Amino acid sequence: MTALSENELDRLEALLDSEFLGGEAMLLDEIQGFFCAMLSGPEPIQPAQWLPEVLGPAMESHLDAEDLRELIDLLIRFYNQHAAALAAGENFPLYLYPEEDLDEAAADDAAGVAPEEETPSFDYKMWCEAYLFGTEMSATPWAEAAGQHEERLIELMEPFYLLTGLLKSEAERLEESWMSPAEEARILADRQMNLPFIIQDIYNFWRAMRTPVTERRSEPKVGRNDLCPCGSGKKFKQCCGSPEKLN
Repeated sequence: MTALSENELDRLEALLDSEFLGGEAMLLDEIQGFFCAMLSGPEPIQPAQWLPEVLGPAMESHLDAEDLRELIDLLIRFYNQHAAALAAGENFPLYLYPEEDLDEAAADDAAGVAPEEETPSFDYKMWCEAYLFGTEMSATPWAEAAGQHEERLIELMEPFYLLTGLLKSEAERLEESWMSPAEEARILADRQMNLPFIIQDIYNFWRAMRTPVTERRSEPKVGRNDLCPCGSGKKFKQCCGSPEKLN
């Protein structure tokens, strides 16, 4: 599967921002998170189900628009690109937008303070929120579909609840203690760095759940008219394979 080129990604972003969608479409980072969750889950999700979520309600009134057809084609290719990468266990770049503290930037501008040169931080929160939304697209809730493996699923999903701030909010709501700022920053950085591997681990979790286990025989099957392998000299059906011994 050929990945979208840089020009095609730019075109996809431009179409998502088109006026005819009324600003209701997801951004590229949200779409990638959303797709990764749906591709990983317990059951396939069809484009007819996810397209309205990605493009918003304005899509219905522009189904004949040429730009919309081009947009849908790019989205399906983007979806298939990630399906192929996850199935092959290949690393792929996460599309993340830089975080911008607009209030701080405005205050610095008003005070005539030049912005400091530093490495930009990226918005993992929005990406992970879209992933969590993607988990809700399955007809069967993930926790229910995981069955006896639910605890393992919860463990795998923990980074998403951490990176979206949901774990911290829940701890504050319950008035529970939370980690120090330094420890929080360290753990957040670790989860951000390992997010591609976490995504793959969840995909592999569900792939194993979907794959039926076939029990292999270690020895050839004994026919009813073959000699019994116990060494009695009798036919199998008259010895260990007799109804009395099989029941």
